[in-house]
Amino acid sequence: MEQKQEVISSIRDNVHRTEVIKANITGSNTLDLIINYTQT
Repeated sequence: MEQKQEVISSIRDNVHRTEVIKANITGSNTLDLIINYTQT
């Protein structure tokens, strides 16, 4: 049960991070961010 909580909170963190990345994508930065993101 405890482990399930950890997984859920981990998923939430990842979703939050994705939202932050999306929010930061503006204008000419978009392509650079996509390129950097896919290379890692």
